Amino acid sequence: VDLAELEFIARALQEGDTPTKLELAVGFEAFDDRIRNDYFQKGLYKTTFEAFVSKIAPYNFSLKCYFMQKPVPGMTDSEAVDDIQQGIRYLGHLARYSGVAINMHLNPTYAAYGTPLEEAFRSGDFLPPRLVDVARAALVARDYPLSLFIGLFDEGLAVEGGSFVRPGEQPLVELLEQFNRTQNYTCLEAVVASA
Repeated sequence: VDLAELEFIARALQEGDTPTKLELAVGFEAFDDRIRNDYFQKGLYKTTFEAFVSKIAPYNFSLKCYFMQKPVPGMTDSEAVDDIQQGIRYLGHLARYSGVAINMHLNPTYAAYGTPLEEAFRSGDFLPPRLVDVARAALVARDYPLSLFIGLFDEGLAVEGGSFVRPGEQPLVELLEQFNRTQNYTCLEAVVASA
């Protein structure tokens, strides 16, 4: 990110006829450096990300960070919950320290047609995260100054049985959607209590 570009964008927004707030988005994908940089080849290191947050802080831009829960074959449900909770704590501390408004967009991972996850799903090496575990991971955010949105759409790309929404879980989906609208953590507690 170039400081001159940030300055140019900030001035353009200030000169507009209507108040405009800019939200920048980053595909963080996973807190685990190995998954993010080796598996997904993101080339996104925490020191680089922290420098980016420092650069945007003076402009009052907000930040959306996309994370995937259980994005790789072989990851246990417990490891997936832990990775998201570490990501929440990390972003929460950054938000508190920098003053940047941060939103985590948490996407439970599904097995999409034509991907390595489809192959892993069919061979039994991958199961999508359970909604209960998504809620369990997300609950940590209540202790931090950041907002959280749980993605609940598989875009119709999940193979049969490869979605994170299992039969009979529509009430849990509704609770998670209510959380997205309200940021009321009792919705997440109700999902966890359903286990």
